[in-house]
Amino acid sequence: MSRGEVRLEGGRSGTQDTRDGLAYWSREKEFLAELAQVRVGRTWVREVFPPMCSLRDDCVTVLSELLANCAEHGGGGRVSVLVTHVWGRVTGMLVHHAAPAARVWIPELGVDEVGDIEQLEESGRGLVVVAELCGGEVEIAQKADRTVTRWRLHGSCACEEAEGY
Repeated sequence: MSRGEVRLEGGRSGTQDTRDGLAYWSREKEFLAELAQVRVGRTWVREVFPPMCSLRDDCVTVLSELLANCAEHGGGGRVSVLVTHVWGRVTGMLVHHAAPAARVWIPELGVDEVGDIEQLEESGRGLVVVAELCGGEVEIAQKADRTVTRWRLHGSCACEEAEGY
């Protein structure tokens, strides 16, 4: 097993391992809770994942929804994101460093019919997408000064090496 600390521009850092030839890495980055940062977050995720990783696009979507929620409903502040990749699994943690502006809940999976989509517009339509992509493996813990969201994506993954990522 080889392991190395990776220092990236903009203060990003992460670790990189190869375990039995499987890609294992971790990256972190900080964002402002602003809508313009959603695009920055999407670009960042695309850059840190190997292009062949089938979990990359799901992670882009999950991070986009969570960053947008922080910007739209979270009252500003900073957002720290940690993404970890192991062959066939991606885990993430997002910490919104601001007092919660509203109670956040994760919708139940398997909703066959939404009814009036406008009812979900301000109450978690994006979290329905996040919950479905993560197979229900999303946890939110709200503290007095921050909200911590953890998620896990599963699926087949074509990543075989950590080299360069």
